[in-house]
Amino acid sequence: MNQQEGVLIVFPTNIGDAMIALPILDRVHENFPRAKVTVFASPRTHSLLERNDFINEVIVFDKRWTIKSKAIFVCGEYKKYKTVIDLKHSLFPFLLGAKRFTPVIRFSGKNLHAVDQYLGLTKKLLPRPASMHSHFIISDTEKKKIDAWGLRSGTVFLACSSRSHLKQYNAGQLIKLVKSVAQKYTVAILGEECDRQYYAGILGIPGIIDLIGKTDFAEVFYLFDNYAAAIVCVDSALMQAASYCGIKIIALFGPTDSSRYGPWSKKNMILRNDSAKCAPCVTGVCKNNYECMNIDAGKVLAALGAILNEKT
Repeated sequence: MNQQEGVLIVFPTNIGDAMIALPILDRVHENFPRAKVTVFASPRTHSLLERNDFINEVIVFDKRWTIKSKAIFVCGEYKKYKTVIDLKHSLFPFLLGAKRFTPVIRFSGKNLHAVDQYLGLTKKLLPRPASMHSHFIISDTEKKKIDAWGLRSGTVFLACSSRSHLKQYNAGQLIKLVKSVAQKYTVAILGEECDRQYYAGILGIPGIIDLIGKTDFAEVFYLFDNYAAAIVCVDSALMQAASYCGIKIIALFGPTDSSRYGPWSKKNMILRNDSAKCAPCVTGVCKNNYECMNIDAGKVLAALGAILNEKT
């Protein structure tokens, strides 16, 4: 079987990591503008990636499959791709018989951002920087649904919840923040339906637009591109999506490493609770009552005002 003129990108498994990998997709488009771009996606990421306008084909690979199922999968894809961009450090480049692929031996600088690590990994295969970024396609029906929510250009989005309580913004500080922000800006809350209890203290504040559980990630990209002035968020996939869209970001960090996973849009500010000497601990257990995420609302409000007043 002859290899097709195509490029395969092996995408990370999780949504947040997939967002960080999107600049690599843009570079593939820039360096191989006529190639068929195929992506190996996980069950978590395939529904998002199949809406991307730079991707021609999305194929699901589930790491939980049996060895037999994985072998059948690899045999079916063998010799289909000349170039493999492997962002998972897997055996796919060898198993698929690719001629060109990302390095097998990889080094990661201690303070190197994950985006820069991916870019360094692909610099020989993708030497030209991207001149544009991809978009996620949504239907006219979805656009009408979103446009009927009463959002305005210049909306401030909030995404302060997290599946990990360690990264979740202090609820009391959030209430103080929103009461002030809502006096000057249209404020929209993003999150999953399971986050509703966390946001209960602010949903009754006049002017708050409740989008909790109402959007998928493709629609979030549309929201950011068309309505966002800025976002106040914690370390999350939504923060990475905002970075890709290039909107202004106030990122609230506690236990995680902002030098590696912080926002990477041009206009961003990272805030921490400087009195929490234990942070960033980079652990999964907190012994200090989540002190690091008790970031003063006044500090966040001041940072938001400063970044919104900056020229784009």
